[in-house]
Amino acid sequence: MGLPSLKDIFERHREEIVQEVSDRIAALPWSAYQEFLLHTDEGQRRLRVFLDLFSRALRGERETFLKDQERVGYARALMEGFSAEVLTHSYWKVPQILLNKLKKEAEETGADLPELCEEVQELNSIMFQAYSIIMGSYLKVREERITEKVTQLQELQRFTYEIITLFELEELVSFILRRITGLFSVAEGSFAVFRENRVQGVYHHPSSREEPVITGLMEQTCREGQVLFVAEDGQVHRDIGQSLRKQTVSAPIQARGRVHGVLCLRDHGRGFEFASRESEFLNQFLYIIAVALENALMLKEVEQAREALSLLTGKMITIQEEERRSLAADIHDTLTQALIGISYKIQFCKEVPDRKPEILEDQLDSLLATVNQAIDQSRNLISSLRPDLIDTMGLVPALEQHVEGFTKETGIQVAARFPRKLELSSEVNICLFRVAQEALMNVYKHAETDFAEVELRTENGGILFTVTDRGKGFFVTSTVPSTKDRKRLGLLSMKERVESIGGKVEIDAGTGRGCSIRVTIPEKSGANGTGESVPPG
Repeated sequence: MGLPSLKDIFERHREEIVQEVSDRIAALPWSAYQEFLLHTDEGQRRLRVFLDLFSRALRGERETFLKDQERVGYARALMEGFSAEVLTHSYWKVPQILLNKLKKEAEETGADLPELCEEVQELNSIMFQAYSIIMGSYLKVREERITEKVTQLQELQRFTYEIITLFELEELVSFILRRITGLFSVAEGSFAVFRENRVQGVYHHPSSREEPVITGLMEQTCREGQVLFVAEDGQVHRDIGQSLRKQTVSAPIQARGRVHGVLCLRDHGRGFEFASRESEFLNQFLYIIAVALENALMLKEVEQAREALSLLTGKMITIQEEERRSLAADIHDTLTQALIGISYKIQFCKEVPDRKPEILEDQLDSLLATVNQAIDQSRNLISSLRPDLIDTMGLVPALEQHVEGFTKETGIQVAARFPRKLELSSEVNICLFRVAQEALMNVYKHAETDFAEVELRTENGGILFTVTDRGKGFFVTSTVPSTKDRKRLGLLSMKERVESIGGKVEIDAGTGRGCSIRVTIPEKSGANGTGESVPPG
């Protein structure tokens, strides 16, 4: 009795073959390809398409099957986890199962296998040819990736060679945006520079008006410290595999655990492809950018510190001269005039006993009043140079007196919260008093408000002192002003004074939302305070 042909056996046992192929693939070690074939609708569909085209190849339509394998092989070679080794294990399951079915039929019918020798050879020819095509696809993809890697390394080398010559922040950022948008073929790019998690500047390429949505996305990227993606649905995702095409990619630029900037690539029109390969390529540039940006920011801070030192030196000289001139005028207008009056009266009193002894007592009383007036004027001058309350009663009474006088002179109401008792070193006392003077004077000069708050308290063993207003505010771009920013020299001198005793000044300000100056003095100051008093403001 003769055996049926291979194609007949295949058609008769098609569903069994499908199930057995699935079972054998399931028994293999886990792989992405196995997951695809067994647990996705597309994988199950492709398995049936493969078997259908294989059946047609057995009936003579070999070319259709081979073209399909060439197309699918290239696609599989491009996909992550679909390695050639994994594909090989799965690929030969079909002919193995088919030949086993053939042997079983031969045993059941008692037929000789050589009768199907030509069909078995044809089966092997089809499978080997298709397999060769698939392996060729893997080799082609591998060559393409090697070429791509070489090109990427060349681009990275050129980028590094050019970026290490740039030290000016604006020039550096402009170069980064031009090159990265070109390399990834995106329409627009933005770059935000951060200092202590706050935006210090935002740059765009090509130049365009600032978009609050983009700035908000970059701030979120800075806070989270990870890459964020905006897919075609307009939603923010953290998983790069959420979609192939992206509208926006926002990546943090980090060095030594700190985010110095955020690079944002976007194309709101057609979007752009950005998957794992593009992400790996971008990461190589981000590392180089982080080093260059950190160096540029460090150099800028050094330059700003140099400018600040020059400004402070000039301001100190100016203040010294102004204080000397003011002191000289005060002495001339008060003490000098009083002493001249005293001199005249003494001279008059020397002559009175001989001419009008009865008015001597009145003249001496007038002289005593003039002397007392001179003493009071002397005390006022000394107090203006350094409030005596700081040395005699402590910082809190001196601040209360200053706040009360400030309100009377300016009309600005001040809500003050101070501890009833606070023991601090002399240098801390005078530092905080000068900060209060400078901060309240800034409120009077610049804030355009009729209300401010001052608070002094102990915190974590140290001192916390804040001066807050709800005035017009200003935009904080840096803790160190430039030479063009002379109006903020008061803040700079305040910062230098506090840092000289080991403290820290933080300025939280924004246009239209007022300003808060926060001074912290560490525990080593030996602060000890209790209770609160709120003087009338």
